[in-house]
Amino acid sequence: MRDPGAFAGVLHYKGELGDKAGFCFPLFGAVLTVRILVLQALSKRHSS
Repeated sequence: MRDPGAFAGVLHYKGELGDKAGFCFPLFGAVLTVRILVLQALSKRHSS
């Protein structure tokens, strides 16, 4: 590994608006939707 501390920086990244704390429900919904669609596509591909 070139930089052992690089992954720790990713874990603590707060985004571009890092000063704003809290949970973003619209973003969570968008990610959940994409995850469900990907899982459905993978399950269809696996069953064929």
